[in-house]
Amino acid sequence: MAEPAAGYDERLELTEAELDRLTRRLRSLSPRAWQTRRAYVVETLRALAEIGRAAERRDAYVVPDLPDYALPDAVAVIGRDALEALARTPVEQLLDRLLSELREALDSTR
Repeated sequence: MAEPAAGYDERLELTEAELDRLTRRLRSLSPRAWQTRRAYVVETLRALAEIGRAAERRDAYVVPDLPDYALPDAVAVIGRDALEALARTPVEQLLDRLLSELREALDSTR
């Protein structure tokens, strides 16, 4: 396996910070705010699960249908799992995709 490019650890830390920002934002959403954001958060959750699956080289699993109040914790846990997998086995493209997904979710949940 090739060594990760310079700056990989810094991008990993940046991605972790973006995950934390997203989780905090989702935890602050009101029930009314969830009405317009739920579908996008569920889509993001599935993308995070897919990135984690690819990083760990395991079979896919279905993300269960969750109530709004559980989605922030699911994003936190599944996102953290993906980060940990990418820390153990660096994959540049997956880290870039993870960071992109988190930033898009941050933009879409304002």
